[in-house]
Amino acid sequence: MPNNETMWSLEQPVLVVAPHLIHPARNGADISLERVARFLSLHTVLVDLVGCDTVRRYQGGDLVRETPFANRMRSKRVGGVRALLKRSHYLLERFNTPQISRIVEQMFVTERYGTVLASYLTTLPLLPIRMPGQRYLVWTHNDDFKWFEDLLQQVKNPMGRQVARVSLNWLQRAVPRLAQEAVFLHVTEKDWQGFERVAPGHRHLIVSIGTDIDVNPVWPTVEESSPIILTFTGGLAVQMATDALRHFHDTFEATLKAAFGARLRIRVVGSRPSEAVRSMVAQNVWELYADVSDEALSSLLRESTFTILPFAYATGVKLKLIRSLGSGIPFLSTSQSRFDRLELPTICCCSDDPQQWLATANAWIALPDKLGAHRALLEVARGYSWPACVRALA
Repeated sequence: MPNNETMWSLEQPVLVVAPHLIHPARNGADISLERVARFLSLHTVLVDLVGCDTVRRYQGGDLVRETPFANRMRSKRVGGVRALLKRSHYLLERFNTPQISRIVEQMFVTERYGTVLASYLTTLPLLPIRMPGQRYLVWTHNDDFKWFEDLLQQVKNPMGRQVARVSLNWLQRAVPRLAQEAVFLHVTEKDWQGFERVAPGHRHLIVSIGTDIDVNPVWPTVEESSPIILTFTGGLAVQMATDALRHFHDTFEATLKAAFGARLRIRVVGSRPSEAVRSMVAQNVWELYADVSDEALSSLLRESTFTILPFAYATGVKLKLIRSLGSGIPFLSTSQSRFDRLELPTICCCSDDPQQWLATANAWIALPDKLGAHRALLEVARGYSWPACVRALA
């Protein structure tokens, strides 16, 4: 935690720099920073948000100005090649373009910011040397070390493993220095512990991830003949999503299909699905909903019997888990997906055993008061609403 000498107020404008963010926000990191910027504006005079190709200004929780600019993030392949050639970090090379750098410089010229929040560690190099009285924060999102260590073990492609290795090496070199420049905002204690290995005693805050809460949701009536709808959500362009869906197919689907037969329906909902995801969906006769709106996502979640988090390895799944609760829907999850700040609701499951998933599903189907259970899950989620989480940060 920062000591008294490093505390700051929100009386001056806040700048949020998230070069990965594409509007409308569809994946976890994009959603997180858009919501943080929006709701942080309730606690300060204004918040400017620099995304991939847009600058937004929020005041009082409302979007009051939006200015597009010409920019595109580099492709995955180009980002990976640049990371290898420069012995750099994949996200830095993919997101930090000259156009983004120029926009950030202009923002500092035109406005006097008291607090600057960078999204991802790799965004910090975009920021100029801080002025007296100016505070830098960085939203780390995950334990970056675990993320790339997992990729190093799981990715089959030799180039992908090399990119993970050089990114890890960059983190080892850069994190101790970056920890001197900014207060790290970690989502969980586990994330903090991952960074503590490399930057012991670093200044930090634990700030829970938030969720949207459905307003006055209506859930469908479940009868004996009703379909059992399992919904996977998230960014579908990343390797972790592909591996999670493959793990679901290899480990859990057969057990559930044997029990529920034709009643079982699998939905895959998310942004920018890769060819590997599209192929898997088609091969297994699942249902794909790509790049849906926030309203459509809420509707699809409310129609679900469960959401599924079938991750054999995982970082960054906290938002998916509590978003399920924000719709009043229970989840079936592997042990890797557990959120260490959330007391597990009894009608949800965190297990690597497919029989336990089946037992939880059967218990839910037999539950006499499903409406009360939906409402109980929604009540748990209210403690993690974006306004509540951002208020705690402010």
